[in-house]
Amino acid sequence: MGRIISRERADFYEFMACNFLFAIGAILVVYVRSGRLHARQLVAGIGLIRNGGAR
Repeated sequence: MGRIISRERADFYEFMACNFLFAIGAILVVYVRSGRLHARQLVAGIGLIRNGGAR
């Protein structure tokens, strides 16, 4: 049974496209989570400064 090269090539490109989309999604998730973490740390730092200065 022979291989159909054009179909194999199409499957390969589909595989690469899906991997690319998964990678972009993962990068976006990391970016959003790190942004939220940075904002939370900033708010916590401001809260500590206020509490420390109000004493």
